[in-house]
Amino acid sequence: MKNLIFLVFVLVFVSCQSTKIMEEKVEKGPSLKFKLSTTGIERKGLWRQNLCIDDIDMDGNLDIIAPPPRGDNYPVIFLGDGKGNWKEWKEVEFPNLPYAYGGVDIADIDKNGLPDIVFANHSGRIFVLLQKEKGKFEDFSRGFPNPDKFSSRVVRFFDFDGDGREEIVSLNESPVTLGTMKRNPIRQRIFKLEGEEWKEIPLIVENKHHYPPCFGDSLDLGDFDADGRMDFVISCNDLGGKEVVFLYKGEGFHPKRIDSLPDKSYLYFVKAKDVNKDGREDIIYAYVTARLKKEKDMDPSEAYLAGILVAYNFNEGWEVQKIYERKAGVDYFQFRAVSSGDLNGDGFPEIVSVLDNGEIFVFLNKDGRNFERANVEGLVKRGRSYWLDIVDLNKDGRNDLIIGYGGEKDGGNLDVYLNESYELSVR
Repeated sequence: MKNLIFLVFVLVFVSCQSTKIMEEKVEKGPSLKFKLSTTGIERKGLWRQNLCIDDIDMDGNLDIIAPPPRGDNYPVIFLGDGKGNWKEWKEVEFPNLPYAYGGVDIADIDKNGLPDIVFANHSGRIFVLLQKEKGKFEDFSRGFPNPDKFSSRVVRFFDFDGDGREEIVSLNESPVTLGTMKRNPIRQRIFKLEGEEWKEIPLIVENKHHYPPCFGDSLDLGDFDADGRMDFVISCNDLGGKEVVFLYKGEGFHPKRIDSLPDKSYLYFVKAKDVNKDGREDIIYAYVTARLKKEKDMDPSEAYLAGILVAYNFNEGWEVQKIYERKAGVDYFQFRAVSSGDLNGDGFPEIVSVLDNGEIFVFLNKDGRNFERANVEGLVKRGRSYWLDIVDLNKDGRNDLIIGYGGEKDGGNLDVYLNESYELSVR
């Protein structure tokens, strides 16, 4: 009996320890060094929600493809020169459509050798534009639902069935329909091109009266069940939602829960990455946990916790590890954009996110499971960020940072940070 009581005490103690705020445990790590490079992207704007880094003009250099900054109505493309410099592509011609800020992705839909574009527009429809000639786009959007049925700020191309043609996945930005404000039951949408029209592929759910409730502004792609077919994972602005992984099983997509995700939480931004290099895609979330209490005199600064977590993908299930957690405070500062990539040349991907006050957090991945916050030289504190990416922008073999800022109080910026953290010889 004494052994049983001791075991119960240990389990309770460990459980309590797992919820402890981890801010004080994060140590300053080895230095990383970046150089701010904004030549050609000085244009101000509220850059949201999801931009794209890819080669839109097929010159071999990465470009920045952006939805209109909030308040504008025309998309923006910055062409890269492969050296970290940019030039706005003013000659590009888009059809006259009601564009808005939101999400964007590119892929060659009509197989003419030129990338095409998909836009998800806040409070609007999805638009697919075919690049018929270099820099000349035509509308190819027949079949998408009207915004009173579905609207989004994130969209991705992906070939989930391996037929060589790109499909589209998108996530509803709101739990209700525009105009009527009635509950929108289907909040994740997949579209497949059939002839000249985009057709919706329904989710495979056990109960037709219950669809996954998650909505939001972030999604990513990955083969989470290692069957060779592409799946997707979503953010969740529905408090406590955990049906976030969607596995393709031939006949359609099956929503799956990750029960070990924190309770009473918003999973605001998501990134798929093999964090521990075991060959399986893991999931990174920027989250906020609500510590709601009944006491009327509760200190508002204690009400919410903001943090970064990794859901490790194991064959038998998911294991969630919190990387960093802090009090959101009375200003409700949270982490939004999050990305991952190797920044110090050791092969393990770091995790980067931006707090609402503009502070950039870089977590060094020491061995796939242990992280510490890096002491970084050269980063500038701006404001609220909704998007960032980690990619080699100047072809020097080192991953760089690009961050889009979109907070109204801050005016909005695009910042590129070229990586000067290590000598290439370490590789």
